[in-house]
Amino acid sequence: MPRILIINIEHPPVGGGAGYASQTIAYGLSRNYHYQFDIITMGMPNLPKIQTINSKIKIYRLNCWRTHQYSSQPWQQCIFLIKAFFLGLKLMKKKHYAFCHAHFIVPCGFLAYVFHHIKNLKYIISTHGSDVPGYNPKKFKMLHFLLKPWEKRIIKKSQLLLAPSNYLKSLIQTNILNYPVKIIPSGVRDVNQSQVKKEKIILTAGRLVKHKGIDYLIKAFIKLRNPNWRLVIIGDGPEKKALQKIATGQSNISFTGWLDRKSIKYQKYFNQAAIFALPSSSESQGLVYFEAMSTRCAIVALKNGASLEFLNQIGVLVEPENIIQRLTNVLKKLVRKPKIRKKFSNLARQSYEQNFTHSLILEKYAKIYSHIIKP
Repeated sequence: MPRILIINIEHPPVGGGAGYASQTIAYGLSRNYHYQFDIITMGMPNLPKIQTINSKIKIYRLNCWRTHQYSSQPWQQCIFLIKAFFLGLKLMKKKHYAFCHAHFIVPCGFLAYVFHHIKNLKYIISTHGSDVPGYNPKKFKMLHFLLKPWEKRIIKKSQLLLAPSNYLKSLIQTNILNYPVKIIPSGVRDVNQSQVKKEKIILTAGRLVKHKGIDYLIKAFIKLRNPNWRLVIIGDGPEKKALQKIATGQSNISFTGWLDRKSIKYQKYFNQAAIFALPSSSESQGLVYFEAMSTRCAIVALKNGASLEFLNQIGVLVEPENIIQRLTNVLKKLVRKPKIRKKFSNLARQSYEQNFTHSLILEKYAKIYSHIIKP
């Protein structure tokens, strides 16, 4: 039974979409395609340091003094690199790995690159967004500039480079290296509960950071002046206090804090919400959009990046200029016209079933893993 080494600074309940993506791959392939996995990741207090799942997955959580579930700092990632290096060497003395699947070009791809040189271990890389220059221009700009020569080396030595969207592929080829990139979106489990009745809820979810545009959404919602509808905001992050200040005095706006994707509460909100809105200025894919597709939400997003790729024709895309007024107009239309909501709800669900189900994505990864393992 082939054993794969996964290296990722995120793994649920720590981190965001990247952690969920690698978890979904490992759990699904271990159950349906007879792979075994060792996962090296960051830990947090109250999480087990070593955890075994279904006898085929072992998770090693390293203490890197990470303080937030939603993000880690470069210095914490450096500590992770050192600790993961020594743990990886220890594991490779005891076990044989078919290859390594690193998530993020840096830092995890760098570790895979080192293991390749020391132990001749093949590796593939999944990119997620923040590891690619230009994805979030205001963040890590100098770091990407300094690391660019290493990013090129890491990519060239990999067996395969993966991206969840053509948008991210374009950024990689423009800003790092014109290198072949295979597109596989991250799938999400179908948590649709058709028996749950849709309520007058506009939902948003994600890290509460500036580029997610949740401040625009709150201001647009306030301009609706419709007390019958609620805005529910799932997530945590550095912008939380500023967002709560904008929402002061609005009894129909609520913040749930950070919720685990697998939790009943998280899934309940998605199934109850009639509209899902996330006016993010930069998404490499946006797993929350796919969760909204699965749970029959009418989806509102900005007309940019991966949203153009995945939501065009099945969601309402808003031009970024004069964003608050445009968002207000779109939400007003969806709130007042249930037939239009229903139309986009059905389109979203159909797109999910045809393109992004858990089984469809797993099948693609199974083919890739099989190809990499072959001599």
